Amino acid sequence: MDCPKCGQQWPDLSGGALQGGCPSCLLEFAFGPSAPPSDLDDGLDVPPARLGPYHILGTLGRGGMGVVYLARHEGLDRTVALKLLNPAIARQKSFPERFQREGQVLAALAHPNIVGVYDLGCEAGTYFLAMERVVGQTLRQIIDAGPLPPARAVPLFAQLCEALQYAHDHGVVHRDIKPENVLVEDSGRVKIGDFGVAKLIGDGSSVQSSLTQSGAVVGTRCYTAPEQLERGKSVDHRADLFALGVVLYEMLTGELPLGIFPPPSRKAAIDPRFDAMVLRALAKERDQRPASAREFKEQVQRLQATPARRRWTTLLAGSILIAILCAVGAVVFRQGGTDEPVVTQRVEITVPQVTALENTGRRILSGHKGKVLAVAFDPARPLLATSGEDRKVRLWDSRTGVESGAFDAIPRPEAGNLPLAFAPGGRRLATASGDGIVRIWEVARRKESLTMRGHGREVASIAFSPDGNTLASASHDRTVRLWDTQTGKPRHTLDGFADPVLAVAYSPDGNRLAAGAMNGGVKLWDAKTNEEVAKCGHARRVYALAFSPNSELLATGSHERNIKLWDLTMVPPRPTLLVHGAEVWAVAFSPEGDVLASGGHDGIVRLWDPGTGKLLDSLTGHSAPVVTLAFSPDGRYLASGSWDQTAIVWDRKSMPRGQNRDLYPPSFAVLLPQEPLGVRLPHRFQRLGIPIDRLAEAVADGA
Repeated sequence: MDCPKCGQQWPDLSGGALQGGCPSCLLEFAFGPSAPPSDLDDGLDVPPARLGPYHILGTLGRGGMGVVYLARHEGLDRTVALKLLNPAIARQKSFPERFQREGQVLAALAHPNIVGVYDLGCEAGTYFLAMERVVGQTLRQIIDAGPLPPARAVPLFAQLCEALQYAHDHGVVHRDIKPENVLVEDSGRVKIGDFGVAKLIGDGSSVQSSLTQSGAVVGTRCYTAPEQLERGKSVDHRADLFALGVVLYEMLTGELPLGIFPPPSRKAAIDPRFDAMVLRALAKERDQRPASAREFKEQVQRLQATPARRRWTTLLAGSILIAILCAVGAVVFRQGGTDEPVVTQRVEITVPQVTALENTGRRILSGHKGKVLAVAFDPARPLLATSGEDRKVRLWDSRTGVESGAFDAIPRPEAGNLPLAFAPGGRRLATASGDGIVRIWEVARRKESLTMRGHGREVASIAFSPDGNTLASASHDRTVRLWDTQTGKPRHTLDGFADPVLAVAYSPDGNRLAAGAMNGGVKLWDAKTNEEVAKCGHARRVYALAFSPNSELLATGSHERNIKLWDLTMVPPRPTLLVHGAEVWAVAFSPEGDVLASGGHDGIVRLWDPGTGKLLDSLTGHSAPVVTLAFSPDGRYLASGSWDQTAIVWDRKSMPRGQNRDLYPPSFAVLLPQEPLGVRLPHRFQRLGIPIDRLAEAVADGA
């Protein structure tokens, strides 16, 4: 789409939340223009020869609030970095107070990793700050030369954490941590400066009030914690931890974690265990971040000091593989007693990457080279299919986790997901991808049998009808197409979407087809007549859909960090809200309908009772977002796929009940009234035990 302000084209990945504006223009609106206006440059291009007791020697650099000069205090014969506040800014009412505040904060922080302050004053209307001169370079200059290996990044990061922990212990939040504000001496010592936007925790002075009542957003675009963007929301030390996570990601990869970004191990040759730590620091909810800079530092140092250990099963498998290859290479058969050798056919041997079933009831499958994008169970056999960023579909024995085969599902690299769907009966498997093509494969022969072309953009989701005669495909071209699975011919096109369609699902009874779009809208059609029968949805993008086995409930997972359970027996459908706590990218019902599973950006799989909305369990094991879920036909196994390059098979019979319940706050379910309060609650929601007046309070509070 086109930005209404600057006219540049950009993909609308916001689900309409950005109201048509491109990210650059919206960030500029929030923070102000990235370059200072020209009228702020007056008076500083030609520095004064001297300022009070300081003799100006040269220019060291420019910042958002002024210019830093190299100067010498004549009386003390000491060289300092002299920061002069821009005269144009000084004329604004609040900025001199903010400048003075920086000096007061820095002067109170005596730490070897924080730039020291010697003097603060005003001479002839020019405000200045005399600081310790640091000989070296900024962290930005170091990163610009290329990503840092962990052996170099971790010591620098540890010093950053020590300085911030000291500041936090003294009630100071920096709020503008970025590589430009981190100086590295030639000796390797780190120094943090520019506390100009620092906040003193609990400071109720008039200075603090005048600086915050305006509601201005402070910080630097890509390093700003989400809570800093919400006007009126309090900011504490965890905003600095978010920025630390951004800086660590940038040090390790040389790139910023923008949008939907890959874990750092996908961008650089580093230990994948860094992924979980970095992603935790970058959590949108500050309660999910590390508790302190000290804890963050200790976790990273402990990881760096403890190399990843290879499992004995991997070493044993490698030894067996070498022995087999040696034996195969040495074997030569002789035919019919003659001396003419007949060499056996070359056989490729694949050693499955699978862990033994742990006492947590989970089995980890790690065969894909890249993110796992989709999982699907064969409805007729104990077979699990997974697709990955490596363009492969891998087949596993769901009972043992042993890989039984693999094939390339896309002939060439294409952007986007690789959704999977088994046909009823299990003989065929459908895939789709960023090339807009839908393919059906004969599973036993690993052979493509049908190719369906018609979509103009990436296909995000596919689903077979219960009778297997129709395949639905949802695409970024804003349509849902229905295909004849015997001929590959198109049957019908469902359009009318204003945004890309991200999810599609058939009801088990075959009567309804549902699709969810990037703008949060959900449409339901009569699967027999293709007539639209209902609309519902979220305020933001819908990533996943799932019908209950009795077809009476529809679960929708959203960017809003919640799930809605829609009662389809009511007109219009009425929702129950389940608060997942992170963006929900996958939902799935158990075959019995007694459990709803959800997975999302936080890497946690949550299990819910769909009848009461009660959280049954929280399953941890992934270190990156969970993007796909599926139950086995008998309901015993739950498979989850993640961007951490693994799939996990959870055995519900072996898994301890409630093993992780104490680690997460209790979630809740709420009926969202769509009619005046006082109406009789549907039977399935009477079990929630929430008085009708409490429901009104919950809705009013935005629950």
